Amino acid sequence: SPQTPKPLSVLVAAGPFCCGEDVDYLPMQELLSYIDTQEAAAKVDLVILVGPFVDTEHPAVKAGSLDVTFEDLFQTTVQRMIEELSERSPHTRVLLLPSIRDAHLDPVLPQPCIDTQLLGGRPGQILGASNPCTFESGGVVFGCCSHDVLKHLSASEGSKFEVKGDRMMRLGGHLVAQQSFYPIYPPLAGASLDTSLATHLRMLVTPDILITPSDLSAFSKIIPADSSLQKVVGVVPEEEPKSTTAEENVEETTAVKDCLLQNGNVVFLNPGRLTKGLSGGTFAHLHISPPSADAPKNERRSNGIDSRVRVEIVRI
Repeated sequence: SPQTPKPLSVLVAAGPFCCGEDVDYLPMQELLSYIDTQEAAAKVDLVILVGPFVDTEHPAVKAGSLDVTFEDLFQTTVQRMIEELSERSPHTRVLLLPSIRDAHLDPVLPQPCIDTQLLGGRPGQILGASNPCTFESGGVVFGCCSHDVLKHLSASEGSKFEVKGDRMMRLGGHLVAQQSFYPIYPPLAGASLDTSLATHLRMLVTPDILITPSDLSAFSKIIPADSSLQKVVGVVPEEEPKSTTAEENVEETTAVKDCLLQNGNVVFLNPGRLTKGLSGGTFAHLHISPPSADAPKNERRSNGIDSRVRVEIVRI
């Protein structure tokens, strides 16, 4: 018999994972302690850890004052703590997403998976994902990119019309409308984009939850899936005049039209950074309820993810 859908508990944290004054990774230890405290009430099903893990912007890395290699630092801190978590919580899966700011990895976008074969845990418990990536867990489709695309979009967007409303929602709307994790060409300085692999930046499926960690303040928004998305991203003016004939109506762009036909609303999430300079930052805890039993299984629009998810922005 089919399994009864269960609630899904997901934690999303983005690096840096240690403060700028040391490499003790105390904020990451506090994050894992938070996971342990959730075990009594409700287990955490999935932990998404987004790089950088060994940050190229860390003062000790920039100065070259570390007495270990970048790979050894990752193995003795991040890898060890993740393995300890897998032993304490064998039912919790951990997904690692790299960043172009990781000193021990190749700084190119798109970016291959972190090799997790050397990590402990049960088979399939600690997983690696490419940057960007799209994956499914518990019937929910996640899309994630560790690159700070929001800052690049802020400096690059333009509109023929006066655009009002929520700025962060508008920036996320560009990603959904253009079906791309990095819809900017030519790329801005610092993007490290390999244009020969640009096809890997496409969203083949519009995610239910779109995660884009950024230096900007943490937030959670709902990106609409109806025709109002065109107004959000500035494709049509806010005060669109009513027309009596089909020829006078403003047509939907192909990208927007296609995504509206296939998907429901998108939860747009920036969990913030786990550390900011010398102090702790934020991470996100998502509580996702199962879909209604009478919802059609083959219709993404009936998924209703925006009405089933509760997002907590937790400060450490």
